[in-house]
Amino acid sequence: MTTMQKNNIELAGYLGGKPVTRFLPSGTKVANVRLAEGYRYVDAQKKEQEHTNWHAIVCYGRLADMIEQLNKGDNVLVNGTLQIREFTPADGSKRR
Repeated sequence: MTTMQKNNIELAGYLGGKPVTRFLPSGTKVANVRLAEGYRYVDAQKKEQEHTNWHAIVCYGRLADMIEQLNKGDNVLVNGTLQIREFTPADGSKRR
């Protein structure tokens, strides 16, 4: 029996800054930008709260060309795949 897997994510939010572009050694353009998406909820004490999730968005090629035209605060809808990466900064702690 084959198991079907699906890795698709859709996020709507606001850009946290101007996209930063660079080029891979292959010549492919890459754009990195942070996306903020938030929601409101009522906590156990019946007090309204707000929470913001921050996402690192990476675009390649023609999509990097398009996102490069956007600015901080622009409202965007992103459809893509979710990839989690681990890294170790200079302080030795592990981050995702």
